[in-house]
Amino acid sequence: MELSELLDRKKYLEFLRDLGSGKYPVKEVLDILGEGTFTPETLSRSLEYIGKKLLGKHYTVLYPVEMIVVPRYPFSKQPMIAWKDLQGKEYSDPEVVRIKYITGRLGNLINSGFLLKNFVLVDIDNKNNVKSEYADIETRRGYHKLFYIPRYACAEIKFNNVKGNKISLYCNSINIEVMSGSRFLGSHPLQSRYLEVSGGKINVRSYRTISRRAEIGFGSADLTPLVGSIDDFKAYLEGLLRELGCEGYTNKIIIIPKEREDTTEGLPQVSPRESRFNTSKIYILGGLPYKEFKALVSDKQPLLPTCLRQALFSVVDKGHRYFHLRLLLGIIPFFVPLTDETISEFIEDWKMRTGSTAGEVRQWIYNSKYFTGKITMDDKELHVPSILGVPVEAWSDFESLGYCNNCCLRDSCLRFEGSKRRKLIVNYIESLIGDGQ
Repeated sequence: MELSELLDRKKYLEFLRDLGSGKYPVKEVLDILGEGTFTPETLSRSLEYIGKKLLGKHYTVLYPVEMIVVPRYPFSKQPMIAWKDLQGKEYSDPEVVRIKYITGRLGNLINSGFLLKNFVLVDIDNKNNVKSEYADIETRRGYHKLFYIPRYACAEIKFNNVKGNKISLYCNSINIEVMSGSRFLGSHPLQSRYLEVSGGKINVRSYRTISRRAEIGFGSADLTPLVGSIDDFKAYLEGLLRELGCEGYTNKIIIIPKEREDTTEGLPQVSPRESRFNTSKIYILGGLPYKEFKALVSDKQPLLPTCLRQALFSVVDKGHRYFHLRLLLGIIPFFVPLTDETISEFIEDWKMRTGSTAGEVRQWIYNSKYFTGKITMDDKELHVPSILGVPVEAWSDFESLGYCNNCCLRDSCLRFEGSKRRKLIVNYIESLIGDGQ
């Protein structure tokens, strides 16, 4: 089944019934059928019931732009696509962008992984003897710790006579796997669920973020909190081994960063071009006309963050207009392709509500670095949201106006820096209007 077809409710439920019947060779499901507690018919009905619950809580996932995503079968680590070709691609490749968009729209309806290109992941296969401070994500059997290393495509790990991009360390009966590079997948915690059979019943469990850095990194689709160096990773690994009583291992581990992986050599690269304002690497998520976007969020006004609701629908007082405008210019490009037509619609709407002149609004837009960048992909020029976000002064202005006092996102938003707040709001709006795009 084509991945995008799963956005249709009926086809998604049919897919889960087929999954439960054993139609797809998914190890986790076949293992349950092999235990004999469930027949294909009863498991199909159970997965359909679970699917209806998931549809009722459906949300969209916003990914960091640098992440190359691989969709997986629901409740499984098994990829749904032949992902070998993705290993040599850059995150700006059109196929990577297409798959990521659809997988994000499916959200919690399926599982997903991501290529460990520029990542190092430590998989600790134990929950009882490891302190949570050494982990970012709680998994089915243990924990994951992640480091995002932008400078290097991967790292090679040497231990005793073993070396490679994936090695196993056995420390006091605890298995620790270390892996890096595009031949391996990490599990995206917001899209990782597994089935657990107990007492003749089937339950769904979820991976969860347990560190502040992972919560912010995955929740706001920004890898900044997960950034580390090779030295940071080595220090962490040595500290973990000492904590587990294997200090003798530490002086035997060598980490060698690799600038490039063999899988990417010789392949054409698609790189963003220098923008008029900045170098932008954030890709647009939707293609809504401005009027349609505003109509969709209008139906959700009570659920909107106060700052966005005021900027989109209220009469903004003089002295605060520029900050409200900059907020919109930081968020709207994620949903609206800013063509001459949609820019004109936006200016007319803003002018009508604020009493500004069209000339003033145009000048504010085109003089602002918080507008959009431009990239060229497949010889086509695309407008993309500026990587610079919303200025700190704007957030301060909104707080001083009391917008945050009763805002639906208050607790989540106020703990983020300005650059993270925009991504939080974009992700939230995407979940609200979901099927409208």
